[in-house]
Amino acid sequence: FDREVRQGLEPADTETVELPPNVASEKGIRVDKLLATISLADSVTDATRKLKSGAVAINGNIHRDLLLTGAAEVLVVRVGKKWKRVKT
Repeated sequence: FDREVRQGLEPADTETVELPPNVASEKGIRVDKLLATISLADSVTDATRKLKSGAVAINGNIHRDLLLTGAAEVLVVRVGKKWKRVKT
């Protein structure tokens, strides 16, 4: 609890998933579709709402855009208290 909530660090038991093929394009990764596909949001609309409210962090930085460009090999995605690692 102390590590995840107070210090904002990634939990040790974070699940790792592969990047779903329907979220990537030549322009980048659609973050709203990614969140909905890996079950960090109930729907694409819910994911968009979470992005706009600033509840989404990718690799430790708050992310508000629908598109993620220049993604690293592994993305650590946090939405509220939920965490997942995504291999790109």
